[in-house]
Amino acid sequence: MAGRGKFSDTQLNTGVSRSLIEVYGVMPAELKAWKIDDTYVKGRVLNALRDAGKIIIIQLNRTVATWVEHKVTFQYQTHITGDEASVSCFPTGDIESVNIWNYLNSGTSERWAVMSSNPKWASKTKPGRLVAQAGAGHVVLAGKGQMMAAGYTQPMPGIQALVGPGQ
Repeated sequence: MAGRGKFSDTQLNTGVSRSLIEVYGVMPAELKAWKIDDTYVKGRVLNALRDAGKIIIIQLNRTVATWVEHKVTFQYQTHITGDEASVSCFPTGDIESVNIWNYLNSGTSERWAVMSSNPKWASKTKPGRLVAQAGAGHVVLAGKGQMMAAGYTQPMPGIQALVGPGQ
Protein backbone atom coordinates (compact mmCIF):
# COMPACT_ATOMS: atom_id res chain seq x y z
CA MET A 1 0.00 0.00 0.00
CA ALA A 2 1.49 3.33 -1.01
CA GLY A 3 1.27 6.31 1.29
CA ARG A 4 1.50 10.00 0.46
CA GLY A 5 1.50 13.01 2.66
CA LYS A 6 2.26 16.73 2.79
CA PHE A 7 3.86 18.30 5.76
CA SER A 8 3.42 22.04 6.29
CA ASP A 9 5.52 24.46 8.26
CA THR A 10 2.70 24.56 10.78
CA GLN A 11 3.01 20.84 11.27
CA LEU A 12 6.77 21.29 11.63
CA ASN A 13 6.26 23.98 14.30
CA THR A 14 7.51 26.87 12.16
CA GLY A 15 4.27 28.85 12.30
CA VAL A 16 4.09 29.23 8.52
CA SER A 17 1.32 27.39 6.75
CA ARG A 18 2.78 26.31 3.41
CA SER A 19 3.92 22.89 2.14
CA LEU A 20 7.62 22.23 2.41
CA ILE A 21 8.01 18.54 1.72
CA GLU A 22 6.03 15.91 -0.08
CA VAL A 23 6.79 12.44 1.17
CA TYR A 24 6.01 9.31 -0.77
CA GLY A 25 6.28 6.01 0.95
CA VAL A 26 5.64 2.45 0.00
CA MET A 27 4.17 0.25 2.64
CA PRO A 28 4.97 -3.39 2.03
CA ALA A 29 2.11 -5.79 1.63
CA GLU A 30 1.76 -8.24 4.42
CA LEU A 31 4.80 -10.50 4.32
CA LYS A 32 4.24 -14.20 4.42
CA ALA A 33 6.71 -16.26 6.40
CA TRP A 34 8.82 -18.52 4.26
CA LYS A 35 9.13 -21.99 5.61
CA ILE A 36 12.33 -23.73 4.68
CA ASP A 37 11.84 -27.41 4.07
CA ASP A 38 14.67 -28.80 6.18
CA THR A 39 14.19 -32.29 4.80
CA TYR A 40 14.54 -31.05 1.21
CA VAL A 41 17.66 -28.99 1.98
CA LYS A 42 19.24 -31.85 3.94
CA GLY A 43 18.51 -34.23 1.06
CA ARG A 44 20.14 -31.91 -1.48
CA VAL A 45 23.21 -31.48 0.73
CA LEU A 46 23.50 -35.25 1.25
CA ASN A 47 23.24 -35.84 -2.51
CA ALA A 48 26.02 -33.32 -3.14
CA LEU A 49 28.20 -34.97 -0.47
CA ARG A 50 27.58 -38.41 -1.97
CA ASP A 51 28.58 -37.13 -5.41
CA ALA A 52 31.73 -35.59 -3.93
CA GLY A 53 32.53 -38.86 -2.12
CA LYS A 54 32.28 -40.83 -5.38
CA ILE A 55 34.60 -38.39 -7.15
CA ILE A 56 37.12 -38.50 -4.30
CA ILE A 57 37.12 -42.31 -4.37
CA ILE A 58 37.84 -42.30 -8.10
CA GLN A 59 40.84 -40.07 -7.40
CA LEU A 60 42.04 -42.16 -4.44
CA ASN A 61 41.80 -45.36 -6.51
CA ARG A 62 44.44 -43.87 -8.78
CA THR A 63 46.97 -44.10 -5.93
CA VAL A 64 46.62 -47.89 -5.80
CA ALA A 65 45.94 -48.66 -9.46
CA THR A 66 49.32 -50.37 -9.86
CA TRP A 67 49.26 -52.28 -6.55
CA VAL A 68 49.44 -56.03 -7.06
CA GLU A 69 50.10 -57.50 -3.65
CA HIS A 70 48.24 -55.22 -1.24
CA LYS A 71 44.65 -54.44 -2.19
CA VAL A 72 42.73 -51.60 -0.64
CA THR A 73 39.38 -50.18 -1.55
CA PHE A 74 37.92 -46.87 -0.49
CA GLN A 75 34.61 -45.97 1.07
CA TYR A 76 32.99 -42.71 2.01
CA GLN A 77 30.65 -41.60 4.76
CA THR A 78 28.55 -38.47 4.85
CA HIS A 79 27.98 -36.55 8.07
CA ILE A 80 25.43 -33.88 8.90
CA THR A 81 25.33 -32.62 12.46
CA GLY A 82 23.76 -29.32 13.35
CA ASP A 83 24.93 -26.79 10.79
CA GLU A 84 27.97 -28.78 9.64
CA ALA A 85 28.11 -31.21 6.73
CA SER A 86 31.08 -33.24 5.51
CA VAL A 87 32.17 -36.32 3.61
CA SER A 88 34.98 -38.58 4.82
CA CYS A 89 36.82 -41.04 2.59
CA PHE A 90 38.97 -43.83 3.96
CA PRO A 91 40.74 -47.03 2.90
CA THR A 92 39.36 -50.47 3.72
CA GLY A 93 40.78 -53.95 3.35
CA ASP A 94 43.17 -56.09 5.34
CA ILE A 95 44.96 -54.20 8.11
CA GLU A 96 48.43 -54.51 6.53
CA SER A 97 47.26 -53.02 3.22
CA VAL A 98 45.38 -50.20 4.96
CA ASN A 99 48.47 -49.42 7.06
CA ILE A 100 50.65 -49.29 3.94
CA TRP A 101 48.24 -46.88 2.28
CA ASN A 102 48.15 -44.74 5.44
CA TYR A 103 51.98 -44.58 5.43
CA LEU A 104 51.83 -43.47 1.80
CA ASN A 105 49.13 -40.90 2.50
CA SER A 106 50.50 -39.46 5.73
CA GLY A 107 54.21 -40.08 5.29
CA THR A 108 56.63 -41.32 7.93
CA SER A 109 59.45 -39.67 9.81
CA GLU A 110 61.73 -42.68 9.30
CA ARG A 111 61.79 -45.88 7.26
CA TRP A 112 63.24 -49.18 8.39
CA ALA A 113 63.66 -50.54 4.88
CA VAL A 114 66.39 -50.52 2.28
CA MET A 115 65.37 -50.21 -1.35
CA SER A 116 67.28 -51.63 -4.31
CA SER A 117 69.92 -49.68 -6.18
CA ASN A 118 70.09 -52.04 -9.18
CA PRO A 119 67.55 -51.55 -10.57
CA LYS A 120 67.36 -48.15 -8.92
CA TRP A 121 64.30 -47.75 -6.76
CA ALA A 122 61.58 -45.50 -8.20
CA SER A 123 58.40 -44.95 -6.22
CA LYS A 124 55.07 -45.43 -7.97
CA THR A 125 53.66 -42.27 -6.41
CA LYS A 126 55.01 -38.78 -5.93
CA PRO A 127 53.97 -36.19 -3.34
CA GLY A 128 51.19 -33.96 -4.61
CA ARG A 129 50.09 -36.41 -7.33
CA LEU A 130 47.32 -38.94 -6.90
CA VAL A 131 48.06 -40.92 -10.06
CA ALA A 132 50.39 -43.88 -9.55
CA GLN A 133 52.92 -44.59 -12.28
CA ALA A 134 55.14 -47.53 -13.01
CA GLY A 135 57.76 -47.94 -10.32
CA ALA A 136 61.05 -49.78 -10.34
CA GLY A 137 63.17 -51.78 -7.94
CA HIS A 138 62.37 -53.85 -4.92
CA VAL A 139 62.76 -53.92 -1.14
CA VAL A 140 66.17 -55.34 -0.15
CA LEU A 141 65.73 -55.28 3.63
CA ALA A 142 62.49 -54.83 5.52
CA GLY A 143 62.19 -54.07 9.21
CA LYS A 144 64.47 -52.85 11.94
CA GLY A 145 65.70 -56.37 12.79
CA GLN A 146 66.89 -57.11 9.24
CA MET A 147 68.53 -53.72 8.92
CA MET A 148 70.33 -54.01 12.30
CA ALA A 149 71.54 -57.53 11.37
CA ALA A 150 72.91 -56.11 8.12
CA GLY A 151 74.85 -53.41 10.01
CA TYR A 152 72.47 -50.46 9.74
CA THR A 153 72.21 -48.53 13.01
CA GLN A 154 69.91 -45.76 11.84
CA PRO A 155 66.69 -45.83 9.84
CA MET A 156 66.51 -44.48 6.31
CA PRO A 157 64.78 -41.14 5.62
CA GLY A 158 61.01 -41.35 5.93
CA ILE A 159 58.38 -41.49 3.23
CA GLN A 160 57.08 -38.13 2.02
CA ALA A 161 53.33 -37.71 2.47
CA LEU A 162 51.33 -38.20 -0.71
CA VAL A 163 49.32 -35.06 -0.04
CA GLY A 164 50.98 -32.56 2.24
CA PRO A 165 49.68 -29.39 3.88
CA GLY A 166 48.25 -26.94 1.40
CA GLN A 167 47.97 -29.46 -1.44
